[in-house]
Formats: sequence, structure tokens, C-alpha cells
Amino acid sequence: VIEIKSQHTDTRLPEDFKFVTEPFHHQKIAINLGLKNKAFAYFMEMGTGKTKVILDIIGYYLEKTRELKRPTLIVCPVSVMYNWERQVKIHRPDIKVRVLSGVAHEKQLGLMADADLFIVNYESAWRIYDALIQIKWGFMVLDESTRIKNRSTKQAKAIIKIGKIASRRYIL
Repeated sequence: VIEIKSQHTDTRLPEDFKFVTEPFHHQKIAINLGLKNKAFAYFMEMGTGKTKVILDIIGYYLEKTRELKRPTLIVCPVSVMYNWERQVKIHRPDIKVRVLSGVAHEKQLGLMADADLFIVNYESAWRIYDALIQIKWGFMVLDESTRIKNRSTKQAKAIIKIGKIASRRYIL
């Protein structure tokens, strides 16, 4: 665990880093740390802007490298799925998002060309594991990652396996 003391932490970002909404000082530190680490955990308090941080990092890589021409998978509780979609529209409207909901998840994944970012809930993620594991994910983000703390559950095992194929992994 890294404890961040803002007066001692680097907030310099690449000169070509663009924002739709300007980040706070602590968010610049968090973005910098995320850019430097392919796997990282954000243990930030609720309401401090973790979603914006992640979206800015994803947006930067989509603009600059398209490593991330590969899609992003956000796994989160059902209660925040549509909040993620709203936050994308606010902070990175250039990112095309698709919420995987209802019963036709596999069909929605088949429409990969029309989205950069896919949002799925924890319960659905392990149920559609066979479809999700077939995709080379650029990013995988677990929001409220305590949902996989018991590594022996089917849900945790499936999500961990999917994460192993992603280029960059972040937990919130």
C-alpha cells in the first residue's frame, strides 16, 4: 500500500495529456501513479473522484497508443453501472461506452466495434465468463473490488482469470 502525501508526490503529467474536466491536485497524483503502473489499487475515499481518474487514464491511452485499441472492461456492482456510464459522458465523452445488461450479454459483446468500454456487474461477469475470456482487454477495472475478496468463489475465480489477460488492471 502506498500512502500518498500530496506535498511530496509528483503531479506532472505528459504534456499532451488533455482533460475534459480539470482534475484536482490529488487526482493528478492518482493519474500519475496509474500511468506508471500497469496494475494498481486505488484505496481512495468515496467521493474523491476515482472514476474520473480511471477514465482520464483510459482516455489518454485510447488517444495516444490505442494499446488500447483493445476495449476496456469495467466490473462493478449493479447499483453503479449507470453512474459509470454518466461519468464517461461527463469526463470523457470521446469514449464510446456500452452497458452490458439484460439477458443478451454475449450479443452485446459481439458489437465490439461500436464501443471502447464495456460495463458489466459482478454477478453477470462470472456468468458470461466464456464470452469475456475470449476478448483481449486493454484495461480491466474492478470497482468496489471487495466483491472478489473471497478468492474461492466462482465469481472471484472467473474475474481474476479475466484480469490476467488484460494489459492494465486497476482496482478501486
